[in-house]
Amino acid sequence: MENLSPEVDELRAEVHRLQAENHDFRQQAGYWNSRHRDNLNRVNVLELKVGPTPRVFRALLAA
Repeated sequence: MENLSPEVDELRAEVHRLQAENHDFRQQAGYWNSRHRDNLNRVNVLELKVGPTPRVFRALLAA
């Protein structure tokens, strides 16, 4: 039976790297979700001031 220790060490390092990368992506997703939520609130406040946005413009904003 071969010595599997080097392969196991490589796989552990790869798992650690991927976990760190996943953590970074989750943080970025949380940041962008909060930006989106803040902008939706901003749109709602502006609509209260000037009236509702026509559907045509809503469709353009969503695109």
